[in-house]
Amino acid sequence: MKQQKTVDIEKQNYMMTLKLSRVASIVMSIVISVALAVLWVASIQEKKIGFAVHFTVLLAPFAVSMLYLTKICKMLKDGDTPFRLAIAKYINHISLFLMGGGFIGYLITPLSVLEVDLGGLTFGFFIGYSAYCWIGTTLTLIAYAFKYGCKLQQESDETI
Repeated sequence: MKQQKTVDIEKQNYMMTLKLSRVASIVMSIVISVALAVLWVASIQEKKIGFAVHFTVLLAPFAVSMLYLTKICKMLKDGDTPFRLAIAKYINHISLFLMGGGFIGYLITPLSVLEVDLGGLTFGFFIGYSAYCWIGTTLTLIAYAFKYGCKLQQESDETI
């Protein structure tokens, strides 16, 4: 009886975590989209389109990744096992978006040193896209692990 209560509490915590993750992903996607829109409007007014292009390349793959993460959380909430081909496919899509953003960022690297003027203080910084490439590569490996987990899950289901 006590063990069943513990399992029920753990399941409730898991479901709550998935709901919160999904809401956080949706909010992050909206915030990033609004930030990109504001950056584009400000860049057009200041005639600094390069600034908006860089932040679009930097933030757009992240925003798309958040939308896919929302789908993954919904699938985990609705299903009984995380090892489904659709989840592996979504993880692979996230990795491709991030690696694509990283490679596009490298193509525009000569423009990547940006200066921001904040009330008389000028800050110059370099946008590094290598993190997207590394994260994308890591997620590709995780997607392959999920595909293998799907295969094992299928074999296990067939055995029973």
